[in-house]
Amino acid sequence: MVKLRKILLSDKTEFEKHHPSKDIGCESSFAVNFLYAKDYPTYIGNWHNRIAIAKPPNLLYYPLGEETSAKELAEYAEDISNSGFKFEYIYNVPPDFAKNFPDYEKYFSLVENEGEFDYIYQPDSLAELKGSLLRKKRNHIKHFIEENPNWCEDDITQKNLDDAQFFVESRSTAFERQAIETAFENFFELNLSGIILRDNDGTIVGTSIFTEIADGVYDVLIEKSDHHTRGASQMLVVLQAKKLRELGAKLINREQDLNLPNLRHAKKSLDPIFLYKRVSLVPKNYARN
Repeated sequence: MVKLRKILLSDKTEFEKHHPSKDIGCESSFAVNFLYAKDYPTYIGNWHNRIAIAKPPNLLYYPLGEETSAKELAEYAEDISNSGFKFEYIYNVPPDFAKNFPDYEKYFSLVENEGEFDYIYQPDSLAELKGSLLRKKRNHIKHFIEENPNWCEDDITQKNLDDAQFFVESRSTAFERQAIETAFENFFELNLSGIILRDNDGTIVGTSIFTEIADGVYDVLIEKSDHHTRGASQMLVVLQAKKLRELGAKLINREQDLNLPNLRHAKKSLDPIFLYKRVSLVPKNYARN
C-alpha cells in the first residue's frame, strides 16, 4: 500500500531532491505539477525511496528518484492500484526506458504521443536567431526595434509583479488562469524568474516566466505577448534566451505542442535541437480499478 496525499508547496525541497539530473522533461518539474494541481488533482507519496505521483482518474507518473526497472515499475503500478487510485497508464516514462529495460514488454504496452514531446533548444540559437530558417523572426524584431526605439526590459520583481500578472491573465485562456494565478501567488516561494518587455511608451507587450528543472535546464512556464505589437513575441523569445544564458542555461525546454497544429508550427519554427520523447506504458498483467 502507498499512502498518497495532495501535493503541497512545502513538498518542493523533497520533490527536487529526488529529481534525476538527466530528466529534462517539464512534467518532472515541481513547479509544473504544483501550478496545475487544482486543474489536475495531484497526489504524491513515498514508494521505495522514490516519489510516487498520481493524477486520477487516468494518470500514474513514472516515480521520481533512482531509475526504476520494468519489473519494479510493474510492482509500483500494482501497489498504487491496491491503494485505491485509478489510472489507465504510466505517464512521463523516460525516452530511453525501452532501450534500458527491453523486458518491459512482459509487463507493459508502450505508447508514444507526439503531442507529449518537449521541444528542447540551445540558448545561443534562440538568443542570436542565426540562419535562414529564422530570418523572418529577425525581420519581425527589426520592425519592433524601429517602431519602439526606446523599448526596455525589466526583471519581474515584487514591485512589478501585479502588473505582470494583469498582463498575463488578460491574454490567457480560461483553462490557464488557475495555474497562472498559482504561479504569481507563489512566485518567489517557487523560485520562479521572469522578464517583462515594454514598448516605446513603457507599456507591457510581453512577459515570460521560467524555472530551472535540472542542472542548467530551464523550462518556460508562461509566455504571453501582445499580438497587436509586431515583433513583440519574437523579441520576447530572444530576451528570454539571453536572460537564461546569463543564468547559466545550457538547454531551454519550451514544453509540448499538445497536437495543436498552430502551436506545433510555432515551436518547430524556432528550430529545436531535439525533442524529449517521453513515452507512456499501459500495464498488461493486472486489472485496473
